[in-house]
Amino acid sequence: PPSRSITITLDHIPEGYDYEMVLYDEEGNQVGIGKENGNGGLSITIPNWNSDNTGYTVKVQATVSISL
Repeated sequence: PPSRSITITLDHIPEGYDYEMVLYDEEGNQVGIGKENGNGGLSITIPNWNSDNTGYTVKVQATVSISL
């Protein structure tokens, strides 16, 4: 099958929250991390995506920043 890049985007992150988005391959190795996309969100691009390499997992974790 032909391959192409796909991008996963997390937008509309609430103010005061810090999100981390990490991409893992089918063996559990970290192969990417979300980068700021200029729209207040995060994006990860998976290069050479096709129907044969579907073993990716994206994990998103949020933390809240509290000012005292």
